[in-house]
Amino acid sequence: MRNDGELLLSLDLEDPRLDSERGCRYPSRVVFNTEKFLSLLEPLSLKCTFFTVGNIMRNHPELIAKVIAAGHELAWHSDSHRPLNEMSREEFRKDLWIAKDFEQQLGVPILGYRAPIFSLTPESNWAHEELGKAGFIYSSSILPAANPLHGWAGYGPEPRIAAGVVEIPMRPVKLGPWSVPVGGVYFRLLPRGMLFSAVRRSIASGEAIPTYFHPYDFDPDEEYYMHGGVNRNPLLNLLLYWNRRDALSRLKNLTNQSVRVSTYRDFALKVSQRALSPRPGPLL
Repeated sequence: MRNDGELLLSLDLEDPRLDSERGCRYPSRVVFNTEKFLSLLEPLSLKCTFFTVGNIMRNHPELIAKVIAAGHELAWHSDSHRPLNEMSREEFRKDLWIAKDFEQQLGVPILGYRAPIFSLTPESNWAHEELGKAGFIYSSSILPAANPLHGWAGYGPEPRIAAGVVEIPMRPVKLGPWSVPVGGVYFRLLPRGMLFSAVRRSIASGEAIPTYFHPYDFDPDEEYYMHGGVNRNPLLNLLLYWNRRDALSRLKNLTNQSVRVSTYRDFALKVSQRALSPRPGPLL
C-alpha cells in the first residue's frame, strides 16, 4: 500500500524509574522532560501522538491535561509498561479496558496502542483481535527486524490491516547496508547528517516514517541507574544515556526540514480509508 511521504511523530510517555529495581530512589523527571518536549512542539505547530502508560495518567493528571489542551493525540502504552510476552491474552484484554476507562474519564478518544518495547511478535499475534474488540483502530507495536529484545523480522515494513486494526510497523530507513528505526538510541547515536538524509530520501519516495521518543531521550542530567527492559545488559543501558544533550536540537532540526509531520491516528485513518475505497473497474 503506497502512502504519502510524511514523518509520524510520537512520544512514549513513561517513567523508566518504575520499571527499574532501584530507579525510584531517584526523583521523577518525566514531567520536566515532557514539558520540555511540549515547548519544542508548540512554536513549530507540530502535533504528536503520546503513547501513554496508565501509571502516568494516574500519577500526573496535570501533565495529561496539558497534552490534551495542546491538541495532541493520546494513545495507550499499557497500564504499567509490561511487555506483551509477559501477559496472557486475558491479562491483555483487561489492560485494554483500563484504557477505555481513562477514555471516559478524560473525555478524549484513545484509539491507538503501542506495545512496550515493540513486543508484539508472532507469539502474541492475537493482540490485534483483542485491540479491535476493545475499539482501537490502530497499533504501532512491531519492530520488523531482528533485535536483542523483541522483533518480528518477517513482518515487513508496510502498514497493513490485521483483524480490522491498522498495524503501523516501525519502518526503518536505509543507511548503507543497515536498516534502522528513527527514534530512541538510534536517533541519538547515529551521525546527524547521515540519518537525516536517509529520512528525507524515504519521505521523498512516498514512505511514511514512524518515530518514537521518550521523555528521558532529552534528559542529559538524569542520574545513572540500570533501566528495566534491557535484560540487565550494561551496554544497552549505557546506550540509553548516549548523546541525550543533542537530542532536542536534532529533533527540531529534522522537523524544520520541510517534511510533513502527522499523528499516528491521522495516518491510520488514511490507511483505513484507502483500504475501503473501491478500486476502479475497467472502462466499458
